[in-house]
Amino acid sequence: MAKTGAVIVAAGTGKRMGAAVPKQFILLKGKPILLHTAEKFEGCSEIDEIVVVTGKNNIELTRDILKNIKKLYAFVSGGAEGQNSVFNGLMALSADMDYVLIHDGVRPFIEPDDIVKIIEEVKVYKACVMGVKAKDTIKVCSPDGFVETTPDRSLLWNAQTPQAFELNTIKEAYNRIIKEGLIVTDDSAAAEYVGVKVKMTAGSYSNIKITTPEDLKGPDGFSGASGNSGSKGNINRRKTKKSALPKILGMLESKQLDVIIYISEHTDPDNLFIGTYRKIAADTKVSQETIHKVMKKLEDNNCIQKLQNGVYKVSSDIILK
Repeated sequence: MAKTGAVIVAAGTGKRMGAAVPKQFILLKGKPILLHTAEKFEGCSEIDEIVVVTGKNNIELTRDILKNIKKLYAFVSGGAEGQNSVFNGLMALSADMDYVLIHDGVRPFIEPDDIVKIIEEVKVYKACVMGVKAKDTIKVCSPDGFVETTPDRSLLWNAQTPQAFELNTIKEAYNRIIKEGLIVTDDSAAAEYVGVKVKMTAGSYSNIKITTPEDLKGPDGFSGASGNSGSKGNINRRKTKKSALPKILGMLESKQLDVIIYISEHTDPDNLFIGTYRKIAADTKVSQETIHKVMKKLEDNNCIQKLQNGVYKVSSDIILK
């Protein structure tokens, strides 16, 4: 029986999101966006294994977030460009995989039925891209902004992910693209470049890519989702720059204060701090033992609330910005 793997690409920095952490780690209904995405593929019986591509500094955090995903086969670091990240993921799949689905880690709203649909179609057509028909009229403009032509909208589709291929075919396509120094904006473009005919698979308009804060509202099924955890408790949102630090400053040494400053500087607008002890230690040169002591003091004084390993809700009182 043919085997199908999934490569979930989550190596971006999310600059357009404007958050202090990569967008794949922002909480959506209490869980990181990446976890929502991985669970969709974990739940598909047609998927045999999953490879996740993430930033080299985020492998430990990603591994912890996805620790309950049973089909995980490997974590790999991203590359200089998105296409390099995809290629790294493809090369990490088991040699006995016949097909692969390549998916954006920040498309958590993919419908399970659409995953099954594109797997069925790739076994027939060998190369497929999920997409939806364009709703808006598209204009082709000159570099100085004047309209040159208006394509027939009935022929236009917005490409999404997953994009599905025979594994060897897309590996060979990416190998050639990279060797020739070309840049492609999606996986199907790599296949097209080497002469592969790609079939469009009709998907769902709800399968959006989270790129800006507005996208966190999601489709109707996730209405009201946001970048914060939604957790209740005694941790307040950032309303004031008043500091409660004097209460615990007397217990802190210089190195310990460095940890608090680091947390403050890396807390996002929704008062979320994401970082493992190892990451904090690497950036601050403070021992993990000292970091543990600081975090314990902050928790005891209601300055932070641990939501899960490596994810904390931070009180506005210790935001020093």
